[in-house]
Amino acid sequence: MIRSFPRLAAAGLLALSAVATSATPSAALGGFLANLFGPPPLTIPQMHALTPSCRDHPGPWIGRVSGQSEGTYYDSERAVSLVGCFPSLEACTLWRLKMSGSMQGRLIYDECRRR
Repeated sequence: MIRSFPRLAAAGLLALSAVATSATPSAALGGFLANLFGPPPLTIPQMHALTPSCRDHPGPWIGRVSGQSEGTYYDSERAVSLVGCFPSLEACTLWRLKMSGSMQGRLIYDECRRR
């Protein structure tokens, strides 16, 4: 408990200094919170748009990610299944991490395999 108090105090001072030095305090606080929690997850249409189809991009690696996702913070939960083909394991893994990190629910399937 003693160790966490200095961190909390430092975070509070950082937020207050950002608000005090900004021309618009609400914008500074919003920027601080955005950096604290990271960018919002991808929406389900964005996930599909970033997934290369195997018909258009035949490659030796196939990636699959499926699970439950809200798509945004306010949508109802829906099932999502994505399949994409990639030229390398690295490209597949980067795509897989981005997609699975954007799912706002239970992850069911998450892998890259050789075709």
